[in-house]
Amino acid sequence: MHITYDETLKLFRLTAGDMLYAMGITDGAYLAHIYFGKNLPDADLTELLRLDENPFTPSVNNRDKACFMDTLPFECPCFGLGDYREHAVEILDGAGMSTCDFRYVSHRIIPGKPGLPGLPATFGTEQQAMTLCILCRDEHADLELELRYSVFETLHTIVRSAIVRNTGRADCRLKRLLSATLTLDGDGYDMLTLNGSWARERHVERCRLHMGKQRIDSMRGESSHQHNPFFALAEQGADEDRGVCYGLNLIYSGNFMAQAEVDQHHTTRAQIGINPTDFTWLLPPGEAFAAPEAVLVWSEEGLGGMSRSFHDLYRQHLIRSKYRALPRPVLINNWEATYFDFNEEKLLSIAREAAKLGIEMLVMDDGWFGHRDKDNSSLGDWHVYEKKLPGGLKSLVDKVRALGLKFGIHIMRGMPRMAAHRHLPILGCGKGCHEVANPNSICAWNPDMYGLRCDMPEARAYYDSIFRMYAEWGVDFVKCDDIAREYPHCKREIEVISAACRACGRDIVLSLSPGPAPLEQAEHLKKYANMWRITDDFWDEWRLLKGMFERAEKWCVHAAPGHWPDADMLPVGALRQCYDPNGWTNFTQAEQRTMMTLWCMMRSPLMMGGELTKNDDFTLKLLTNRDVLAIEKTSACAHPLWTTEDESVWIAPRRDGKGLYVALFNLSEETRTVRVTGEMLEGTYSAASELWTGEKLHLADGVTATLGKHDAAVFWVE
Repeated sequence: MHITYDETLKLFRLTAGDMLYAMGITDGAYLAHIYFGKNLPDADLTELLRLDENPFTPSVNNRDKACFMDTLPFECPCFGLGDYREHAVEILDGAGMSTCDFRYVSHRIIPGKPGLPGLPATFGTEQQAMTLCILCRDEHADLELELRYSVFETLHTIVRSAIVRNTGRADCRLKRLLSATLTLDGDGYDMLTLNGSWARERHVERCRLHMGKQRIDSMRGESSHQHNPFFALAEQGADEDRGVCYGLNLIYSGNFMAQAEVDQHHTTRAQIGINPTDFTWLLPPGEAFAAPEAVLVWSEEGLGGMSRSFHDLYRQHLIRSKYRALPRPVLINNWEATYFDFNEEKLLSIAREAAKLGIEMLVMDDGWFGHRDKDNSSLGDWHVYEKKLPGGLKSLVDKVRALGLKFGIHIMRGMPRMAAHRHLPILGCGKGCHEVANPNSICAWNPDMYGLRCDMPEARAYYDSIFRMYAEWGVDFVKCDDIAREYPHCKREIEVISAACRACGRDIVLSLSPGPAPLEQAEHLKKYANMWRITDDFWDEWRLLKGMFERAEKWCVHAAPGHWPDADMLPVGALRQCYDPNGWTNFTQAEQRTMMTLWCMMRSPLMMGGELTKNDDFTLKLLTNRDVLAIEKTSACAHPLWTTEDESVWIAPRRDGKGLYVALFNLSEETRTVRVTGEMLEGTYSAASELWTGEKLHLADGVTATLGKHDAAVFWVE
């Protein structure tokens, strides 16, 4: 990772790993792009600008290429200088002049990665990143343009942004400021975009570049599901593993444009930034405007290499949440095993078995407070039910943690109705519960709570008080009920709960229930929660499991570290023990394999619901198959190839590039052969391992399995 400047050659070199980005300064003090690709030896790269070639102008001299603006590969092309290609910056000064002429003045190289005021931005320490800040100036308009280029150690990425400052004495209007312009020699590229519509986002479209402009954009006030603010230019023939690709992505969720333009000399100009249509920004003297960051990626390992560079950058240097690397939770919830019929020893016995199985957390569900032995009692009375938990909740938490497990609890959203009716005070804010409670926001299936008036700051004070209490108890996980499907009226309440959870002084995973959460709120849920239910209570019925395939297909694209669509508890083994000590799951063994395979492929949190102390050999093997459990940690971008009434096929590429996981499901009522060809898998694969049985297979053309009704097989295909 280096940034250097050769004063003699007027050449900038930015390197990271084996990637090089090079720029030069022409005699006219214009900043020009030279090269972006595989690192080249230290040499005079300015010849790549070809300023001494016979230009496409009537006169011939060494300066004509720079003077003839329509051929110069500008880093930030200005409007009105004779460059008739798409420009990146345009102004309107007090005299009505729209031409601008930014020329190089100076530069500085700083360690680390600075942020952008008011905008999301990548970050990096002095050891992780370096930034080149180039200052350009338009003397006539009295404006400064700062272009920033950041490189990150080992990542094949350039992060770019632009800031315009008004250093004059008169107002100026900014009409356009794109974030990045990239010039590539030649036009032998395909343009890839991610298009779609609601619930059908990000379908890949690949079209060959042609003369003129190819563009996607949004004028909806958001980046939208019609077009993602991303496009790639891939050399023709490039695939997932081979070929040179360039990717451009805007870190911005508003109106945008992304465009590739092939000019008369068959060079390609790629640009991305805020949509200039109807854009105007008043820039008074002394004020500045910053364009969003754009990320440029180079890959010689095809589209897969490009995707991995984007993913690595965003995971390591964009997502600031402490949960950004949080793996999918694997936990046990006592509800389906015990309902309200539990005590401390019963919970500890479940926890001891969970620890043996490698489960990470025990979540104590409803029934731990007041005198709650049934669902019409004590809701909202947050005093610990000491008959069940004689040492209090802190004592139970300490005992569970001593077993090596984390601990979670169940709560309902809002506050107890009795607290509002009695005008009880809210801790530390001077308001009473009756002033903050919203009597029009009541749970449809349990009326003991009121939602809150979340436009009032005292609502946050109430949630702060209870989450601080949970933090003092040592709670690691909070399942908040009666909220995940309650959009739109609970949208603000989710935000307030999330803020209180994150400010309580302890890392607490926030899970929202019950479902189905609305798919159109996926981005909101990802921002404010770590888990959210995508279904109502899931029980051991085949019709519910078969219906989960449709939900999994819609939600799987939203599963990632720190935010997980939750398909609910796994009803396996001994269930409903408070009704029948011999109660057992209604799922067949085949159906349990199907369920576990689907949950792992879609990367749902794994929450066991059974009484672990009564597990039989099959259930133990189902829950402890390390190869199947590893799918979540070793794969990415899982999705179905197809799902019909009778079968489904899912794939999940491995993150290390060593093949992919292929899951075959028989959804029919009879034995069925399910097959996926090598062409459908878009690759040539010679070997496979079935993860449930360990069987090794030699492949000729794809993967085939003959499955009993409702059964599944999952393969690691290499």
